[in-house]
Amino acid sequence: MKLLHPTSKPFITQHYGNKSPMYKTSHDGTDFRIKEDPERKILAAADGEVVRALTGSHDFYYFSGGVWVKSPYYGQGSYYGNEIALRHEQDGKVFFTRYGHNEKVLVKVGDKVKAGQHIAKGGNTGLSKGAHLHFMTQWVLDSGRHTFNPEPFFVWELEQLFIRDE
Repeated sequence: MKLLHPTSKPFITQHYGNKSPMYKTSHDGTDFRIKEDPERKILAAADGEVVRALTGSHDFYYFSGGVWVKSPYYGQGSYYGNEIALRHEQDGKVFFTRYGHNEKVLVKVGDKVKAGQHIAKGGNTGLSKGAHLHFMTQWVLDSGRHTFNPEPFFVWELEQLFIRDE
């Protein structure tokens, strides 16, 4: 599997699995700083289809037992704020990438996207203490979706140029 970095100037501020200083729990994604890019471009990490594009005020849903369930604890507004989820298929495996805390979502459910395509403007929506991208990757297994560390799957900058030109 190959993933492009989901920001134009990738700089990781919190790695997958590390304990979150704010919540004292294991971190289920990788956080990217976005302040170096004045346009705060969020990019699709791989070719795929938009399966979730949340904007504005909405209830918080989480994935459990193979279905999305409305949380009784959050009320209005999602934990990840304006969020995008993409469905991908590579090497016969299905996986999802999720992009949270966006200021503006530029795609809609059903859109087909290419690796490196500009899909959002990064921001500070949802449960966030500053502008950043929360990037999550999930495998689809019999028991549902399970997060995994995306960092070993990121390709080098030169290789990204060739993938974007395909």
